[in-house]
Order: sequence, then C-alpha cells, then structure tokens
Amino acid sequence: MAITCAVRSALRDGRIDLVFQPVCDISTQDSCLYYECLARFVSQGDEGLQPDQFIPALERSGFIQSFDRYMVLRVVEMLQTRPDITLGVNISAASAEDDLFWDAVTATISKRVGTADRLVIEVTETAPVDPVGIRILSKKLQRIGCRIAVDDFGVGYSRATAMAIGRADIIKIDASILREARYGAKSRAKLGTLVEFAARLGRCVVIEGVESEEDIALVSSMRIKWAQGYHLGLPADCPP
Repeated sequence: MAITCAVRSALRDGRIDLVFQPVCDISTQDSCLYYECLARFVSQGDEGLQPDQFIPALERSGFIQSFDRYMVLRVVEMLQTRPDITLGVNISAASAEDDLFWDAVTATISKRVGTADRLVIEVTETAPVDPVGIRILSKKLQRIGCRIAVDDFGVGYSRATAMAIGRADIIKIDASILREARYGAKSRAKLGTLVEFAARLGRCVVIEGVESEEDIALVSSMRIKWAQGYHLGLPADCPP
C-alpha cells in the first residue's frame, strides 16, 4: 500500500515523466520500429521507483487500471503533438478490457488522422487476461489502425494472451530467454523454438534484453529483425 500511495501522490502532483526506449532494426541499428514509453517518478522520500517495483503493487491494490489509463492518455497526447514518432505504451492484463475508457480512447484517436497507426498497445502478462475481453479490445484497436503487442513472451501468461488475441501485430520475447540462450546450445534451441512459435502468433517478432555485440550476433543468427535493449538504446528523456 505504501508504494500505491506513492504512485497516487506522484500522479496528483504531476511528478511522473515519460522516458523512451527504441525498438531497433538489429542489422542497421538506426531504423526504429517505435519507442516504448516507460514511467519514471520520484517518491516523496526521493527514492526512485522502477516499473518492476511499482507495477506488481498497483496490480495487487487494484490501482493499476487508473495508472494505465493515465499512461495511455499521456502517450496519445504526445502523439498528437509529435506527428513524426511512433510510441508504445504498456497496459496490464487487468486493464485490457473493452470498457468505456477504451471507447473514449478509440473515439479520440479516430478523429486525429495519422495518430492510430503510430500507437502500439503492449499487453503485459503478469496476470491472466479475460480472453473474450482482450480479443474484443484488440480487434477494436486494430480496426482503427493501432498495433497490439504481446510483451514478455515466453514467461507468465503471455502464450495464453497471444492465443486469445488471435493475431498480434508484435510479439516481444522476454529478456530472460535471451539471457539463458547465452549459456548453451539447449537454451539457444529453446529461444529458436520460441521465435518460431512467436512468428506464427504475430506479424512481427522483437527480442528484448540485447546488451552486447554477442547478443546481436546470436539474435541475427535466428533471423530476428527487431530488438530492444541497453546496447541498442538507453531509456531517454525524449525521443529524437
């Protein structure tokens, strides 16, 4: 509850900023598929909190829907002022429901020509999704031009989420799978199998957690075009 209270306070005081990390073409590293938007804020005790610290707390407290809605609206607002960029924003599985909020979002971006096709909604699978709800929401967003990404594929509930969506635009393979693949043929084979499975479920595959030239060589050997990680770009205060 202490973390949830800190997030509520930061929202109220306007102390949440966005940082941006690119999803890059691994062969050239200068072509960007989109920038993932991440939340950064400082608590009242001047202790910075990272998403992996506060997201689970918000899910347990039930505040995650309010936080996700705030983030989505912030990103939509930025898209309207920056017609030159494509942005992605994470939502929890708990927020992936076809409700009045999403009706309002789709109505807003439908009125702005060139906005929907620059918005990527990433569904994070830290909790089970309602398969009917996520399918309805995904189809509604895709119809107006938005893209749907399944985040952290290979862990949690990601496979069930991807299958419920039916045909995601982007499948992002969790960084832990790449970390394992660095240390043996069996783990590399696991990554290769997961990449093949992801390619059947989504139109585009992204590998997360690229941290070195060795990672780039490994990922390139599996013919993955897109990647994300500190070696390709650190989260920055603003996109180019």
